[in-house]
Amino acid sequence: MEKKLNFAVRFLSLSKEQQTPATRSIEFLAGATTRAMEHISPDQADAMRRILKMCQDAVHGLPIAESEAREIVELAHQLENSFALGYSINFTPNENAQMPG
Repeated sequence: MEKKLNFAVRFLSLSKEQQTPATRSIEFLAGATTRAMEHISPDQADAMRRILKMCQDAVHGLPIAESEAREIVELAHQLENSFALGYSINFTPNENAQMPG
């Protein structure tokens, strides 16, 4: 996730840093740190933050409840369907994208 966020930030020229921490990348993409155009919605940014926090907790050995793990999987599915292009940053149309409205 961090690599893809870094790629998106560099692709959109939102930062000159080679490596941007994932949480900061989310803020760049949400337009929160630069007062720039919002590239992701507040809901998408929130979902990314929640997924990232859970993954960081797991990596650092904190216990993750089954319900929390299921929530993260569901969030990932919702996040994927919220982008018109696949969230893998391959820029191919996401046929499952849910159009706003």
